[in-house]
This record gives sequence, C-alpha cells and structure tokens, in this order.
Amino acid sequence: LADLEPVELAGVTVRKATLNNFGDIVRKDVKKGSKVLIRRSNEVIPEILGTVEHVPGSIDVKKPDVCPFCGAPLFENGANIFCPNTDCRPRVVAKLAHFAGKDAMDIEGFSEKTAEMLYDKLAFRNASQLYGLTKEQLLDLEGFKDKKAGNLLSAIAKSRNATLDRFIYALGIEGVGKVAAADLARAFGSVENLKNAGRESLTALDNIGDVTAEAIVGWFAQKANLEELPALLLYIVPVTKKAVQSGIFAGQFVVPPRTLSAYKRSEAQKLIDVRMTDKGLQRFAAHPAGGTVGQDDARPLLQPFQLVIVSVVFRIGHGGSVEHIVFVRPSVEHVDKFAHSVHDIYRKKSQ
Repeated sequence: LADLEPVELAGVTVRKATLNNFGDIVRKDVKKGSKVLIRRSNEVIPEILGTVEHVPGSIDVKKPDVCPFCGAPLFENGANIFCPNTDCRPRVVAKLAHFAGKDAMDIEGFSEKTAEMLYDKLAFRNASQLYGLTKEQLLDLEGFKDKKAGNLLSAIAKSRNATLDRFIYALGIEGVGKVAAADLARAFGSVENLKNAGRESLTALDNIGDVTAEAIVGWFAQKANLEELPALLLYIVPVTKKAVQSGIFAGQFVVPPRTLSAYKRSEAQKLIDVRMTDKGLQRFAAHPAGGTVGQDDARPLLQPFQLVIVSVVFRIGHGGSVEHIVFVRPSVEHVDKFAHSVHDIYRKKSQ
C-alpha cells in the first residue's frame, strides 16, 4: 500500500492506494513525495495508475533486504517479496484476518484490529487459538464490552460448522481462491483426502494449475501446518455441500463464474445455495442440464408472459460446460409457461 495525503475521490476520502509489488512501483515510477494519479478500481479500491510529477525532495523507493517488522532477511518468489518468519506480526495478523473473513470462516465482528490486539495482548499466533478464546480475555481488549465480546464468541462458535470449501479457502494456501477452494471441496470431499492428494490429481481439476498444485502439496508438507490442521479440526467440522437432490439439475453442482451480467458472484451463489435445494427453482430453470439457451433465444418469449429477464451464466456440473440459466422477475403464474417455451427451443435446437 501507498500512504497518500488525503484526497477526495468520487465522494470518498482516500488515504491509501494499492501498489501490487516492487515491480509495480518501478514500472509506475513512484517515489516518496511525488504526485501520483489514482483511481478507484471498480469504484471501490483506490489504485495508483502512475506518476504525474516528481517534486524537489522526491525520494526513490529502495528495494528492501530485510523485513521492516522483524528484521528477517527477505526472499523473492516471482514478482513478490516475502518475509520467511511465520511469527512476524503482519503475517500473523493477515493470516487471522483472512481466516475469519467473510468469504472464509465468516466470523462476524472479527477485524484486523482485533487480530492485532490478539497478537499483541494474548500472544495469538494461530487461528486454532480463536476457539479457546474466552469472554474474560476479550473484555481485557480495547473496545470490547460485554455485548461485543458475546457476539464475537457466538460468531466463532457458529463458524465451527463452516462448509468445506470455506474451510479450505480459510487455510490461506497460496493461489487457492474461492473458486479453486470450491473445486477442491467437490473433488476430494474432505480435508484428509485433499491432504493426501498428489499433483496429478490436483492438476486434473479445471482451476488448478501446476503452480497452485505445488503450493497445495507444499502447504500440507509444512510441519507448522501439519500441527495446526488437527488443532483446527478439534473444533471445526467442515460440512460438505451436497449436490442438488431435486429439480432439473438434480445430482449436479452449480458454481457461478467470475463475471455475471446481473448479479455479484456472491449474490448468485446465495441464489444457488438457497433455491437449488427447493423444487420451486424448477420454475426458474429455463432448460435442462446439457443444453444451452441464451438470452437472445429467450427474450422474444418474454413479452407475452410479462416477464423481465435477468440473464446469469453458470458453469454447470462435472463436465464444466458453460450454460445459460434464465432467471426472471416473475408474474409467478406465467413462469411455468415461459420455462416450457424455452425448453421447447432447447429441444428443437438439439434435434
């Protein structure tokens, strides 16, 4: 991150901005004290695009040799520079915050500041220590009163039954994002199976390449991780998602891709998780698995049924084919007729 003089941008006061790595600093010619051009990437994340002007007193950013926090010699891996000390404060804080994050164990009320206080005041170094946390310990931390401490402990307890994909993502394995974690959970079904997986079985999956496979195998080979994993599993029982048991997509898994036209990816996943277990979703699925009906095919059918289209593209099932599911904002009584009409299009196309 780059520290900035506060500036108003699109209604927000920006004080920090993204710089991906040292190569990014060199490529954009960023120096301390210089004037830079920033934008809010996707209208959210402030990012430095480049340097506008160097001023008298601008200072080159030197490539670090040692960690500024713990003094350990740094090493390079690809474009990034790493501290090898697993107990280094920023590493531990980032690890705890990632573990508790919304897309991981979803421990509501746990912040990076909380992680910092747990590191400084209670000597927390591993995520498994969260499950032995007491209210008395929390009440000794700044900003924690009875209600806030109780809420955090309840959120930690709730996370004990996180789904397997969330748990895998929470482990923080290099290169394993939410999509890859979901693929690993479906393919291997348990942490133990994933732990014993070889490179060949890992790279057989669509979203796992050689580098990520190597990172997974390496993670499970590290002594510290082999000690932490069973400590976590003393408290956590990861829940394996089941395939849809009813409806047109019975027996298949449905995972949204990175880009959707009408939903955030997380919103689409919630629709899947909530509705795909309900027979009622049959009315929203406009074609059977295995065929493709795009929104251009469906749109002419909408007007007679007074429906509004919301087009969402999913990767469906074990084959990895790309399909269109057409969601509609229904006049519910017309949805079944609409679905049958689109089904007829699919049948004609496949003949």
